[in-house]
Amino acid sequence: MIVELFTGDLLDFADLFHESTGLEDLAAVKKLIAVEVTRGTQYGVILKGNVVVGMIGLYVDAVESVRELEPAQIIDFAVRQDLRGKGYGKALMDWAAQRAKSAGCDAIWLYTGQGEAIGKTYRALGFEESGRNLGFWEGKYDRVWFRRML
Repeated sequence: MIVELFTGDLLDFADLFHESTGLEDLAAVKKLIAVEVTRGTQYGVILKGNVVVGMIGLYVDAVESVRELEPAQIIDFAVRQDLRGKGYGKALMDWAAQRAKSAGCDAIWLYTGQGEAIGKTYRALGFEESGRNLGFWEGKYDRVWFRRML
């Protein structure tokens, strides 16, 4: 499977992005995508025909001297539910890791608040838990930070 830098209409994967973020409002998802693109986030996608079946957003701070403050970060990551467990997630994460390494980063970071099952997935993709903000989302969910050394 091939991961491509996405240069098309970002709304082509708004539904997949919507599913992965848990945001209820599709308009909010579209706004979030626009904000990320404006700040320089690059998206890698896996296509089946013309349909985006997996996507990952990678933000690398353009200012090398402040990368210690805001290193390479996975902004969003999603694989269509019926295709999970088939290597798409690994291909997307490896694409992001290679791009971050090429930009001079020594690690990539991500955070999630979606529970231990998600953490298990990230650990299988080479990440280690680096910290938690307890009750960060609505007092019910922790925000968990993960790091993958490159």
